[in-house]
Amino acid sequence: MMNTAVMPENYYYYHLFSMGKIGFLFNREGLKEIDISALNDDVTSDVSSMTDHNAWFDRAVDLSSGKAPVCDAVSHILHAIILECTEYFAGKRSIFTIPLAPKGTDFQKTVWQELVKIPYGTVISYKELAAKISNPKAMRAVGSANGKNPLPIIIPCHRVIQGDQTLGGYSGGLKVKMQLLTLEGLSLIAGKRGVIVAQGQSDLSLE
Repeated sequence: MMNTAVMPENYYYYHLFSMGKIGFLFNREGLKEIDISALNDDVTSDVSSMTDHNAWFDRAVDLSSGKAPVCDAVSHILHAIILECTEYFAGKRSIFTIPLAPKGTDFQKTVWQELVKIPYGTVISYKELAAKISNPKAMRAVGSANGKNPLPIIIPCHRVIQGDQTLGGYSGGLKVKMQLLTLEGLSLIAGKRGVIVAQGQSDLSLE
């Protein structure tokens, strides 16, 4: 029998990966936002506690209970999110195929589309990113668009660093940025200007 219950427009779900707890806001069109704010927390803590003060609470349905009505398209997206992110953190996936539906300005979306093209395990500078969108003087605006990326990890803004090879910023925190770069095979070296991203063996511990 067909389920005639009214389907919510948006859903969210928190999952515990090897790197920590990550939240996902999505609908039948695709993934809209990712919450990586807890990645610096103890990975053994309870995932359910993340929903208590969640900014998505008033505009989406929590799927952790398993009681919300869900269409096949939503189920498939959630399955893909968990599978592909699990593979990524295990070092077994370098490209994501999850459908994406982020909200942003036309300029922000242009920057985000270019971010997706940065190959796994490589980095570019903010200056290079600005040049790739044919706006070489827009480094500051490009940096701002990076910071407002609603889909970190999937849209890999962690692969953008300063022109002098130092880390630059990251909305999820520099520790998380370093963990992601190390996961992808890049090395971190302590330099006079700060942490430098390079090829070869890392001399920094991220424990």
